[in-house]
Amino acid sequence: MLYQHCSVRARSAPDLVKCPVHTFLALISSLLRTTMLAFSYPRWRTAFGATNLAANNDPGLKLGKASLITPNIFLSDYYTARDEKELIKLGITHVVSVLEHDPVIPKCIPEKNKLRIQIMDRPDVDILPHLERTTEFLRLALEEPMNKVLVHCFQGVSRSATVVCAYLTSTGMSAKEAVKFVKSKRGIRQLEIYAKRYANVSQSRRENTFSRNIKKLKISDGVAERIRWLKGKGAEPVEVQEVNK
Repeated sequence: MLYQHCSVRARSAPDLVKCPVHTFLALISSLLRTTMLAFSYPRWRTAFGATNLAANNDPGLKLGKASLITPNIFLSDYYTARDEKELIKLGITHVVSVLEHDPVIPKCIPEKNKLRIQIMDRPDVDILPHLERTTEFLRLALEEPMNKVLVHCFQGVSRSATVVCAYLTSTGMSAKEAVKFVKSKRGIRQLEIYAKRYANVSQSRRENTFSRNIKKLKISDGVAERIRWLKGKGAEPVEVQEVNK
């Protein structure tokens, strides 16, 4: 199973055979660590089984491929984001990388069209402080209808999916609707952990904003009422005179 999984990541079995031993070992180590972090299983065999199960059961998740979420937004793993031919084929103009290490993005993507968010793939890591920045980056990029954005993390199933969901909520979707929509396009087994937290914070922010707006309205209403009362008394606006020093 391990060889099969690594072969998928290396695009083909021959590619894996040709790679240096240290590269092969590094790939195995990275896959073990990332998969166990992403799926929170106590043993690597169980974690890999869950990974394969997600890939087999969800038609939207294909290892090494990008999933089309909206006509202008793609969600993928890191290996797809590194593939220049794939980026050109998809027409990608912007890339959002959500990784703990520096990504190697092909030169076909200009530096100004790249955004990197440094964050580890663990449920206890707070991604929320970064979502406003990623959402704004997506919004500005998509102001041009011809632009296409690829959002990726290592596997394309948690951190990057959360970024896409956050953007979708800015377009009018609720957090639950966004999660359901993205799940229909790509397997995102662990997104509920992030989404629940995001939904709670999002709701809290909306309530705080609503509360502030109500206070502003009350103040405005009070001023307006005072002006109406003064006018009713026949008072006229007084011109402010400059005081000579």
